Amino acid sequence: MATRMIWYLHSSADTVIVGKLLGDRLLGFYSMSGQLSTLPVQKISTIVNQVAFPVFSQLQHDLPKLRTYFLTITRFVALITFPLMIALVVIAEPLVRLILTEKWLPVVDIFQIMCVIGVIKSVDTIIPNMLMARGRADVLLKYNVAILLVLPAAFFLGASYGLLGVAYAWVVAYPMLLLYLYRIGLAELGLSVTDYLKNLTPAILAAGAMGAGMAAFRLLDSALWGSNLWVSVVGATLVGIMACAAALALFQREMTAEVKGLVGSLRSPRPLAESPR
Repeated sequence: MATRMIWYLHSSADTVIVGKLLGDRLLGFYSMSGQLSTLPVQKISTIVNQVAFPVFSQLQHDLPKLRTYFLTITRFVALITFPLMIALVVIAEPLVRLILTEKWLPVVDIFQIMCVIGVIKSVDTIIPNMLMARGRADVLLKYNVAILLVLPAAFFLGASYGLLGVAYAWVVAYPMLLLYLYRIGLAELGLSVTDYLKNLTPAILAAGAMGAGMAAFRLLDSALWGSNLWVSVVGATLVGIMACAAALALFQREMTAEVKGLVGSLRSPRPLAESPR
């Protein structure tokens, strides 16, 4: 309960500070960029949270299985969100022109920065689920208290440099706070940072390939077709998907086996693990 109350207090700190210090007009730009960048992550996180916590709870006393499922769920969430958020970074400007019109162009830079933060946020919700399943609510309470103390102060300082300052406050302060959560969470599972990053390699490569393919198409589009908005968005997306698929083909056999194993375990009528009596 305390963790939820603290989360509620800090979750709207950025918008409150932007509204008070920068005014309603800039708050509108900031809110729009935040909504656009967080919507995909929120939808996916909602689904993941509904699945992850029950699975982790059943596996809380079986550390090897818990570790395996944690890594598998993290990897497959990242395979969706990393390429998606990088794609939004690349096509941010034509996408905003297309769906919001040119009056919203001031949100582009903020939107791109928030999408980068979205990459991190898309997988950081998995660790709290695991820690709760392991009975480590104390870690989450300390983490949320730290966020409540640090993030609003960072936003306040960043606001003196405008909306970009607030956005960069996210980039600087949020990952630093996550270091504590990851240090405890990975140690709880007996994982190293190297193990965790190696697990994300397919997603990182896929996101890199998608971003590079889309950026290359946009350069070509600008030279040949004069940056038509529909061509920029749709064409770049299609090229990015093909580049992403090509990168993922390197890991196809391994990922197919993991998906089958995960789905098979979730469909099994037997419990994933029995708690010790």
